[in-house]
Amino acid sequence: MDQKSCYEDELIRPIYSKVVFEPTYSPRDENGRTFAVQEYVEASNLGSLHSSRRISLLGNISVLTEVAGALHSSHMRGFLHLDLNLDNILVDKAGHAHVLDFVVLDPRPGAIFGRGGYIAPEMIMGENDFKGPRTDVWNLGVIMYQLLTGHLPFAGNIMEVRASLTGEAPPSPTSLDPAIPAELSRICMTCLQKKKTDRYPTAKAMADELRAWHQENTPLGRGQGQGTTGPTIGFTRR
Repeated sequence: MDQKSCYEDELIRPIYSKVVFEPTYSPRDENGRTFAVQEYVEASNLGSLHSSRRISLLGNISVLTEVAGALHSSHMRGFLHLDLNLDNILVDKAGHAHVLDFVVLDPRPGAIFGRGGYIAPEMIMGENDFKGPRTDVWNLGVIMYQLLTGHLPFAGNIMEVRASLTGEAPPSPTSLDPAIPAELSRICMTCLQKKKTDRYPTAKAMADELRAWHQENTPLGRGQGQGTTGPTIGFTRR
């Protein structure tokens, strides 16, 4: 681990204790390099769970609620993700989420992070002030759209997505499938507003609405379902 990586680990140390994962440090390996070890979690990524239909709609919403809550905790400490997607959200056997691959330090001016179909408009259009919680809220909306409809709202490489973002908004999930709950469709499309100020101002605001829907739609009584506990979150080095 180089000096920059050690500095980043010192910055994110306060978050670990708040979100469960606590790294164990070893001063040197056999080659004289410093490294950090994290807890092993037996889990599958959300993408594989969704594609194999091993997770229900209620399960998906529970996971999204935890992820949004965890992102808000990191945002409050000045850290953004900027590359959230189905592959770096892990779900353990208890149904709890673990988020990987944070952008720990502020990115370079003009730098673009993330996959083509996930990148927020303000990032792909090169806005100088794109960095903020609403950029991660956009990523949450893309993930939610995938989970509800089975595909991305804007597909393709970066240039193709950039061209799509200048056009009309994607069709709402409910318009594609009337069986999708209208409230979930509304939450999703709020995240996917091209203008940042039209999205949820915080990931917590999204989490609160998801939690309310989940509690109202959980069988055997309100508030008895999955997702009522706090989020867990893990960091990995890029």
